Amino acid sequence: LEDPFLDSLGASVEFVSFGRECRESLVWLGREAEKWRGAVHIESGERISSGDAPVQAPSPGNFIFEADPAAIRAHGLGTLCEVHELQALGTSNGYLTGQARVDSPWLRGYEVLEDLAYDERKIGEACKSARYQIAAVKVRGLRADPVQVKRAIGQHEGASCILIVYSIGFKIRAAIVRSSG
Repeated sequence: LEDPFLDSLGASVEFVSFGRECRESLVWLGREAEKWRGAVHIESGERISSGDAPVQAPSPGNFIFEADPAAIRAHGLGTLCEVHELQALGTSNGYLTGQARVDSPWLRGYEVLEDLAYDERKIGEACKSARYQIAAVKVRGLRADPVQVKRAIGQHEGASCILIVYSIGFKIRAAIVRSSG
């Protein structure tokens, strides 16, 4: 449902995260309901308020973070960026970046190993040269099939990594990353 419709229903709108999925939205009604928009993370009990749009980074820092879908839906990315000294990674909604590792139930972190222009042949060559094996491809906000991308890059022997495909304006980039725990 669109934001204006949800806002028209009540004073407070809360998005519920469970199992790294945005499971539902709650609209609080009545005189005692405070004006608020945000998300609640069921497993940790943490809440996050919506905020301003985050500043965009021109390139990734040492880490890329994948935001929880409920935080994205609640417009909480700016708040996450402010709290953890992060920036939005280009124009791909939901990827954030920063220089330091962050521990938050709202974020899944990855250490950046390489950042490249999106060219499947060159990504495959980089993987072969550095001995990276792409275990998964993550794509957000772009029309690309992760299975096709992985097939085009090819299988290589080496350390298990993830390929994150993202956009910065009209440019498409790819980061080879590994989970940061």
